[in-house]
Amino acid sequence: VGALRVSQAFLPLLRAGTKKGRIVNISSQAGTVVFPLFGAYNASKFGLEAISDCLRYELYNQGIKVIVVKPGPVKTPIWSKGFESSTKVVGALPPVVRQLYGDLIDKITALSMKSEEGGVESQEVGDVIVEALTAEEPRGRYLIGKSATIQMVLRRLLPDKWWDPLVIRQLPGGPPPGDT
Repeated sequence: VGALRVSQAFLPLLRAGTKKGRIVNISSQAGTVVFPLFGAYNASKFGLEAISDCLRYELYNQGIKVIVVKPGPVKTPIWSKGFESSTKVVGALPPVVRQLYGDLIDKITALSMKSEEGGVESQEVGDVIVEALTAEEPRGRYLIGKSATIQMVLRRLLPDKWWDPLVIRQLPGGPPPGDT
């Protein structure tokens, strides 16, 4: 909702002059692909993408371009900070919650830490944002990193009955390969 309110507040300025302004929203591959324990973050990114697409259509005839930048994992301190804060939260969980979700939390934490290793450099994200802001004819959506591109393509092409096992196999207690 914040991105929409800011965009609406600045629309008069974006419409002013002969060269119209543009809106660039920073989303994430999490706006396309959902993983367990990231539901609230995924919802915010899916929502940002929906608002961005809607604004792109609504503002098209006014000459205002709306662009979404979707990086995959980025090498930043967010990973270690997230690990530190999640460790505190997990330590305070009631025993029954830890029993139900402990293996899942551990697996997702390990996958998250591994994501940083294959992530793109923050400079690459900055370069794409500059392109989105300055390109004469910007794309509506910029994917950054191999992970973001592959996951977006696969998620859009594969039906749930094929996609879900790909995700579930990475989780504790998921079916072994070939058991779908």
